Amino acid sequence: AVASLNFPYLPPDPKMNLLTYVQQHPSPLQYYLYFAEKGKFEKYLGKDIRMSFQNIFTATDDGDDGALDGGEFNLLDVEFSSLQVKVLDSYQRCCLMTQEELDYYVRTFQMTGFTPSLNRFRNAEKCWRWQMKTYGKKIYQPALFIGSDKETFLTKSICKGMHDFIPNLTCLRFNCGHWLHVERPQEINEALDKWLQKIGAFDHQSSIFV
Repeated sequence: AVASLNFPYLPPDPKMNLLTYVQQHPSPLQYYLYFAEKGKFEKYLGKDIRMSFQNIFTATDDGDDGALDGGEFNLLDVEFSSLQVKVLDSYQRCCLMTQEELDYYVRTFQMTGFTPSLNRFRNAEKCWRWQMKTYGKKIYQPALFIGSDKETFLTKSICKGMHDFIPNLTCLRFNCGHWLHVERPQEINEALDKWLQKIGAFDHQSSIFV
């Protein structure tokens, strides 16, 4: 069985990698283009690591005036029609992390910088070629996708497309933002446990080793 939190399965386009597709088709994924520019976004994030993480890991509580309004990447202002991405300076929201957790992130990224994390967006061609090995195939294992109602990019319609490639798919949604495992940890764990029991996952012994 396989479960995913706010990360849907998107089959590869047989003609082009995802970055090329985004360049040619304006969409909420325009931030990919900004992240793919080497040295640009990490320079901005590195100016104030603490504030960067405060802005990235934001709350979506309706009763909190400082909460995120539903946009996933609230560090950016994305103009879809003109393919423009603008960094929002002096922008701060309520952070989901404790002070201890935030301190840990700051110490770690002071040593590593943000480039290793952003390199995922700079390997579109390699990722695409690897994904093409599975082109046209379906995933028949029991699968669970958990999404967020306040997620800007991953709307409810995303599950309709995934069912074509994952016949045994279950979709759930929670009223929170992108970081649903942080905002709703107990509910997410209960949902995973209930789903695993339903498919009988606890009745079998399995191993990743062959």
